[in-house]
Amino acid sequence: MMWHLGSKNIIRIVIIGMLLLSFAAVRAQDNPGLITFMSDQSGNWEIYVMSPDGLHIQQVTNNDYDDYYPSLSPDGTQMVFAANADSGDYDLFVADLNTGSISQLTFNDFDDWYPMWSPDGTQIVYASNEDSDFDIYVLDLGSGSSSALTATDANEWSPVWSPDGEHIAFVSDQPDYEVYVMDIDGGNVRNLTETPGDDSDPAWSPDGERIAFASDRDGDIEIYVMNANGGSVEQITSNKGADDRYPTWGPRGEQIAYISTENGDNDLYIMNADGSGATRISVTDGEDWAPWWWWPGEQ
Repeated sequence: MMWHLGSKNIIRIVIIGMLLLSFAAVRAQDNPGLITFMSDQSGNWEIYVMSPDGLHIQQVTNNDYDDYYPSLSPDGTQMVFAANADSGDYDLFVADLNTGSISQLTFNDFDDWYPMWSPDGTQIVYASNEDSDFDIYVLDLGSGSSSALTATDANEWSPVWSPDGEHIAFVSDQPDYEVYVMDIDGGNVRNLTETPGDDSDPAWSPDGERIAFASDRDGDIEIYVMNANGGSVEQITSNKGADDRYPTWGPRGEQIAYISTENGDNDLYIMNADGSGATRISVTDGEDWAPWWWWPGEQ
């Protein structure tokens, strides 16, 4: 099913071509990319895109529904996201950022969340409660077929591809929230965190050597970085009384964007990969959530 601008579409896409073009003139290795995120600053949850310096921000969706968890395709021409557009359940949609057309990818009576493009652009991994609990699924864009990668009595969500496309990190609550990794066929599942606290929001570094994640193991929710095998865990934020979550790596792995309540609301910040130089880049009256940093050649 597809909607176009000017028809009875359920979601209106604001073309962000001018913002994309503003970065296209920069060499790929120097391109700072774009940060997609969701925010309720307009009254309900919509999708936005901004430059990493916070100077350019564009609202991408504008409708009466909630739009969640945006992810740009590897070539930056499409955006996948979740929306409760028709029945109230969340399905997956893809917007063509050149034409403004929108295609619905999933059609069911369940919730499909956390979509993420594969590095080669041929698949989308996501979480769905199709079988009561949330499990990790992968959607093949060529055939349109979906298959489950996990099938446990726990909830699994927040799947993210490794840069080489060989592994998927995700969160499972068996029994508390931990970060796991598995092969792309669902095999070889390993618990990377295994702590008494709750660990969530995994994000691979561009070289695939490290994983950033959020954890409340010190009381507040802070950002940590570990090796891809779960070793050498390092806490990189320490904001007592505030929560830091949703880390996402920038180009070359030198910076990390994340969400923090340091100033009261959930706002978007950028820091160096060692935790230094934290700077607030979103200043809105609403809550910002689920950032993802895209740049040419990201995946």
